Amino acid sequence: MFTLFKIVNLMALALFLFIEDSRCGTELNGGGSTQAYFVHHSLSQLYPIINKLNTNIKYNPIGSGEGLTRLKNGEYDFSGTEEVLTKDFSTRPNLRLIPFFALPVALTYNIPELKDHQLILTRELIVQIFNGTIRRWSDPRIVAVQEVGVSMPDKVIRRVVRSESSGATEIFTSALSSFSDAWNKTYGVANKLIWPTSGNNTNIIYAKTSYEIFRQIIINEYSIGYNVPYSEFGKDLKYALIVNKHGKTVGISLNSIVKAIENSVFNDDFTVNIVDTDSEDGYPIVGYTYFAYDYQNMTDCKKAVLLYKYLNWIFSTEPSTADSIIITQNGVPLDKSLKLLVLQKLELFTCKGNYVKNLATDYTYIIEIVVSIIFGPLIIVICVTPIIYLYYRNLKLKRMIHSVVEGPKSGQLAIMFTDVQNSTHLWSNIPHEDMSAAILLHNDLFRQLIEKYEGYEVKTEGDSFMIVFGQPVNAFKCALELQYKLMFLPWPRSTLNSFITKEITNEFENVLFRGLRVRMGIHVMEENEYTCELDPNTKRSDYFGGGINLAARIGDKANGGSIWISEEAYNKVVKQNMDDLKSPYIKILGTFELQGISDPKVLYLLLPSLLSERDGRFLMNAKESYDSLSTSTDEPQFNRNAPTNICLV
Repeated sequence: MFTLFKIVNLMALALFLFIEDSRCGTELNGGGSTQAYFVHHSLSQLYPIINKLNTNIKYNPIGSGEGLTRLKNGEYDFSGTEEVLTKDFSTRPNLRLIPFFALPVALTYNIPELKDHQLILTRELIVQIFNGTIRRWSDPRIVAVQEVGVSMPDKVIRRVVRSESSGATEIFTSALSSFSDAWNKTYGVANKLIWPTSGNNTNIIYAKTSYEIFRQIIINEYSIGYNVPYSEFGKDLKYALIVNKHGKTVGISLNSIVKAIENSVFNDDFTVNIVDTDSEDGYPIVGYTYFAYDYQNMTDCKKAVLLYKYLNWIFSTEPSTADSIIITQNGVPLDKSLKLLVLQKLELFTCKGNYVKNLATDYTYIIEIVVSIIFGPLIIVICVTPIIYLYYRNLKLKRMIHSVVEGPKSGQLAIMFTDVQNSTHLWSNIPHEDMSAAILLHNDLFRQLIEKYEGYEVKTEGDSFMIVFGQPVNAFKCALELQYKLMFLPWPRSTLNSFITKEITNEFENVLFRGLRVRMGIHVMEENEYTCELDPNTKRSDYFGGGINLAARIGDKANGGSIWISEEAYNKVVKQNMDDLKSPYIKILGTFELQGISDPKVLYLLLPSLLSERDGRFLMNAKESYDSLSTSTDEPQFNRNAPTNICLV
């Protein structure tokens, strides 16, 4: 039987946890593998949405090695990694790995002469290229294995490799060690390597992250590097075909990865080496990415429970959201038997001596609270009332302090209006729950990038945003990144069935459109073109003036998936910051009459350079053409009313 003291303390604690939980929720912090970032990020964002939880799961793509180090030091609650745990982690013997999914490491290249062909490499050639003994693309050994009629350029090979500890490096060097005894004896398997040179062959470019690998390959012709193919920038690059140990030329596909991992046997530490597969149809550079966590010494049991539930959701033995996202990114999820083994491992997860599975389903505290309510109502009222009073007084004080959030009030500003193209049509033709989830994904990405680029969210109505930027160049950085990243959100499947949102690729199968199409309008204003006032209802800054109206009208005119900007925006900011904006695609659209604007305005089209082929493929806005078209059978009309012969980039 509880003592009176225990009853009072239990009730106070229960009330405190209830209030804090409903206000803040539980937060998990993780990070590591950049190769698996898209999957980790997508799942961490979807889990609270799908399960209607007030939780926050963060994943920081800082590299496998650094992620494990931060987990070891107690900074992270979990880590994503392709590296195995080494003796360096002997101080944390309770760290454990569980396999997440299988992923290939691709050889990515930039050879302009191979625009219509795919590079073919043998296992031996890969070793010779990366140990520096083959220096030019015209080497007869490379030429001999290409398709008939393919001419290789007489250019120096530039190797792009990771400079930091990396899971991709570990998988790749593991493959090289399997391909060549000489490599294995000289360099072996490593997650970080000073890459070999031969003679004066110093054409090595070091890149810190997987994204930097892709960027360096894009900007350096005749380069080749290794990375996981589903990273965002890799969508627009080509990957080499590899002749495996059976003499069969294979590329990256779901089938070739499945074949590579067939009959793989895991070690006692739940890891496995699957490079240089014995399968005739298998791709030879494949590894697993893992979840790393402390299965015994987590000090915060609320976090332990959330991690346990999160992992159980991911490894559901039924076809799951996680499986769908993994497959779309060229990965292969675990089969049912492996998932069952993972779930068995999770049964051993403990916190403060208690099995987390029991904490996750333990409702005895409800009985304790009921008993306390029955036997101590008077004491509860006396003891809890001051707690409630102090909490709400504190909450009121916080609201007074934080209620007013002001935006930039002076100087040059960039104003951006955004809107989802034909959202009314989509709401009418897509299941409400799926469309709601899509808008949540859209809003979440917007707010992440608004924060990243120090923007100020003036207001939001439905799926529309009004944003100002005190540093105008950041508006364009934000818009360009939004247009690219929107394509790779894990949109609910039904939202991709509409002709408005379906995936569209170019002739090389690079994605140009996928998911909600957002139109954007940007104008840059001087201080005398706007006024800034505090809205007494929203307690946020609002903006008025001709420049605001112009930006709104530009946004209305734009097509989904495009960024339209004013002449002032181009001349004052974009033209001056081309390098900082990574040389985007720009085109003069012409002179337009805009509603409510007295003078005609010259407008420009702005796109990420990798999405320049969107030009000429935009859909007309609903009021222009196609409100009545079917979402499944009729093809849309493209907006081709802008001149295509006046191009700045």
